[in-house]
Amino acid sequence: MNFWFFFLMIPLLIGVLFIALGASGQSSRWLYVNVDRRNAHDGPRNITLGFPLPLGLTAWFLRTFGHNMRGMQNTNVDEIIQLLDATGKSGAPLIINANDNEDGEHVQVYIG
Repeated sequence: MNFWFFFLMIPLLIGVLFIALGASGQSSRWLYVNVDRRNAHDGPRNITLGFPLPLGLTAWFLRTFGHNMRGMQNTNVDEIIQLLDATGKSGAPLIINANDNEDGEHVQVYIG
């Protein structure tokens, strides 16, 4: 074990902590992102990610750093947070589909 082993343990432990906090919350929702690249010649064709989404932490993050994100300057962050909160309270999932007809890519975001 060398310096890099211990250095890289720090982000791993922080990630595990965030996942444990999100999963332990009774009201935590899960975020699933599925990317289907039909014409992919390099890399994987399907990419799927799923992790807990703690709404309180997400709301704080968007309020604090949302103005620094590209495309979020003209977006009302409070509306996004209210939408995520309403999704959590209603019990109905929020599903967003995006298609790129030129490249044949399909992205599906599922919050529920």
